[in-house]
Amino acid sequence: MKCKTGKLERFKLLFLVTFSAIFFHVALWCPVYFFWFSFLYLIPIFYGALTFQERVSFKAGFLWGFIFSALHLHSITVLIINECSGLLRFVFPFLLLCYYALHTGVWFWLANKTGEFLKNKKRAIAWIFWTWLLIIWMPSGFLWASGEYIGYPLTFPLLPLAQYPKLLFGLKFVCPELLVLCLICFSMGVTLFFTKKEKKYLFCAGLFLIPFLSGLLFKKKETEIPYFFKTFGYVQPPKVKENAPPLDVAQEIYYRINKLLKKHPEIRYIVMPELSCRFSLNNKLELIDLWTVNALHDNVALLIGACRTENKKTYNSFYFIKKGRVQEVHDKTRLMPFAEYVPTLYKNFNCCKNLFLSCNFGFYAGKQKKSFYFCNDFSCVNSICAEAILKKKDLAIRKSDNTFLLSIFNDSLFAFSLAHLILLWIKLEGFRQNKFSLFVGYSFAILITPNGDTLKFLTMSN
Repeated sequence: MKCKTGKLERFKLLFLVTFSAIFFHVALWCPVYFFWFSFLYLIPIFYGALTFQERVSFKAGFLWGFIFSALHLHSITVLIINECSGLLRFVFPFLLLCYYALHTGVWFWLANKTGEFLKNKKRAIAWIFWTWLLIIWMPSGFLWASGEYIGYPLTFPLLPLAQYPKLLFGLKFVCPELLVLCLICFSMGVTLFFTKKEKKYLFCAGLFLIPFLSGLLFKKKETEIPYFFKTFGYVQPPKVKENAPPLDVAQEIYYRINKLLKKHPEIRYIVMPELSCRFSLNNKLELIDLWTVNALHDNVALLIGACRTENKKTYNSFYFIKKGRVQEVHDKTRLMPFAEYVPTLYKNFNCCKNLFLSCNFGFYAGKQKKSFYFCNDFSCVNSICAEAILKKKDLAIRKSDNTFLLSIFNDSLFAFSLAHLILLWIKLEGFRQNKFSLFVGYSFAILITPNGDTLKFLTMSN
């Protein structure tokens, strides 16, 4: 009888764990309709932990992490298999899923063991603490195995709520970590209500919803768009082969710039995404002359992502070009492990070099993150792809209201779901810092107000 009961409890726990992992994936995959799953996905885990105490183990946590990461990283898995070479491309995705699941397994194990030490009445506190610690650590240090202390923020549970910024009203008063704690405590309050049938826990859960729901009581103020954004335009990079001649690429960019300026002569700043030119632009200054003579003029600047080579080192860079000269250049400081470089720990393994997705040589990291100062009236803090999503120390932002966040991406490699999560992270950061954000990708550019409203920029046809 005990054996049958044990098997039934184990089955119920595995069902709850699977249900929770799918819930969280759906919240991140389609936040437009399922953002509210962020408030619910922890409830099955907490219910299983408090109800089937003896069955909660590392294996249950590993299962949760493996199911969630398999769903969440499906597009990355397909990308690695299709774009990389060598047998490692079939093994690496599986190792990546196991790596994620290892952390969630440790989460379950620590929470359960701490709960046993604190005894039944305080078991809930143990689960709240370790869940909160895991969630806030993910964006800051999750990718430690790469050899750098960097994180992965695209599983942050506040991301789906950024789809409806009113739900993040509490960020105006508290840090994201405290808002996450409120979300976890809400889930635990609901769980305790179901397990103990006492209304006081439901009341406490309601209190932890106040930081999220209070924004619905206030009418959102209309944000005035600063004048200088009306002088920004966007040009899509040409769709060319990776080894296309630089002159062909430059001519296509010239045609698109020229077309944009004829249609919108008021434009003074043209933005283009990461790696719009895959060749080293600093070694092709004649192409800058081509743009200057035929399309750009003294009052129009070009901000474009391109490679830069110096001392036989290639950088993923962002150029500020005006009056036929490179005024400023920023080299990407935070590279994506294995996609843009091989971490030091793995350089002795030749198979790792085949994991480059977009180039055969890799990049070197820049030494210092920089700001671009366009004039005395406004400036931007710029980020190139991974610099915006891999957690790092924020660059000091000028107190001036006219400093905005500019992020350029090569989002053509990502599936829609991951690209959308990147956009939500940019929106969340802009909301947190109360700054305008300009997101520049391969198919569109979007201006995000501090309140989370989005405005589509001028685009060029393919």
